[in-house]
Amino acid sequence: MFTACYGGIMRIRSQISLLLLCLAVPFLCMKWLAYSAVLLPAFDQLENEQAEKDVERFLDAIENELQILSKRANDWGAWDDTYKFATDRNETFQQANLVDQTFTNTDTDFLCFLNTQNEVIWGKCFDHKSGTYLEVPDLFSFVLNPVNGLQRFRTIDDDFTGVALTSRGAMLLASRPITTTDRKSLVRGAVVFGRYLSFDCIAAIADRTHLQIDHWPKNAGSIPDDVRQNAGRLHGFREKIIVPVDNERLCGYVALTDPRGTPAAFARVTMDRTVSQLGKRAGLTATCFSLGAGLLLVLVLFFVLRNWITGPLQQLSSQIAAISTQSAPELYLKVERKDEIGMLAEGFNALLDQLRNDHKIREEILRSSKTASLSLETKIQKFSVDGSNVAAIAQQTMTAIEEVTAVIARELSIVSEIAAQTHLLALNAGIEAARAGDAGRGFAVVANQIKHLASQSGNAASRVGTGISDATTAVRHGREASDKTAQVIDQFVVAGREFMQTLSQNKPPAPAAEEAAQPVNKNLMMAL
Repeated sequence: MFTACYGGIMRIRSQISLLLLCLAVPFLCMKWLAYSAVLLPAFDQLENEQAEKDVERFLDAIENELQILSKRANDWGAWDDTYKFATDRNETFQQANLVDQTFTNTDTDFLCFLNTQNEVIWGKCFDHKSGTYLEVPDLFSFVLNPVNGLQRFRTIDDDFTGVALTSRGAMLLASRPITTTDRKSLVRGAVVFGRYLSFDCIAAIADRTHLQIDHWPKNAGSIPDDVRQNAGRLHGFREKIIVPVDNERLCGYVALTDPRGTPAAFARVTMDRTVSQLGKRAGLTATCFSLGAGLLLVLVLFFVLRNWITGPLQQLSSQIAAISTQSAPELYLKVERKDEIGMLAEGFNALLDQLRNDHKIREEILRSSKTASLSLETKIQKFSVDGSNVAAIAQQTMTAIEEVTAVIARELSIVSEIAAQTHLLALNAGIEAARAGDAGRGFAVVANQIKHLASQSGNAASRVGTGISDATTAVRHGREASDKTAQVIDQFVVAGREFMQTLSQNKPPAPAAEEAAQPVNKNLMMAL
């Protein structure tokens, strides 16, 4: 197993794993964010829309019940017998039509006839369970109240539908004008049909709409708080409020209002949160699937990268380490690939060939330099010996010259003294010749010649002495130069030996050797 770090540096495999992890985590976060911020709200909105449609279906069912009542009221109102009854209130019509069976056949709880003066011609409220008539005075008060508009017909085809709150509960009401069958006569009043919003009525509506419906008259004493809080804020028949109860239920609240907009009954439609539950399950399934797919993709990418990139690179690294450790010239990277890794191996093998060629050239240069250094060392040794011998001979020669010059100088001083004495004798001879007169005239000539010769001898001795002095100075300078040459030769030999020692160690000449060689070369040039 490879460690994650080597020498404080993270390996490529670890970097790739970290990169894949860094890519997977933001992907999952974005997926969850999309699920939470987009998918769930979309399902919630869809659920609310579906809930509104379900509540609308309940309201449509109420409207349908009102339309059924309106149709029955129209059947009775646009009838010649009803028109005649509204005019003369004949008993025959009452005995034939206004009986208990009429409420059962029409499936109604209330039937009332009004004249044009808004007076009750006939009206009763029937209880189907007990088979008796009920006294509901507040119902008749509602019907007779002109504000409610049960006779407010603009045309003979107009109708009134609505909900009335009575002491016995909320009732659906519908009224139609009383006319002849051909609808050509004047309106003689109104026929009003009503049906209580009983539990049986709501159950029938719930069965038809496949909804869970609960309802309460406004004057009921057991209205739940959530219904009173939500539905109590509504003032229109089609107004509704959708409220999530928990993760499994959703409630829609409506208020069934009278013509003045006053709530007469409240209804609550309870619906299962099927859409949101499906959305959540679908989102969680998609998220889990994405997570699994992402993890699978990460694993696949990890193994692919390990087998195709990091694995071969690790093999290259191991082979390179083996080559650097063994220093074997015959070793090469063995990678048979045509991609970048193969190109890298080929380039490294070419680099190995170049390094081996450079090594061979370096070995050859070292051998040549070693041979040259040995030859140079021999020549330096010979030069040292010959230089020392030459310097010694030069010193001996200078010493002999000095000795000969000293002898010549001594002899020359004797000659100078002889010339001086000869000159003195010539002067004395001249004086004696002058004293002798004519007899000494010939001797005087000889004395002058001797004087002249003595003068020339003295001058020559003086010139020779000057030359000997110059020669002595030159010999002294030559001796000093010979000593300096010997020192230069010794320095040159020392520098040469240091240079040879440096070459033998396969290193460039030391700065000290170079610095030592520079004055040697300078002095040698000056000496030469």
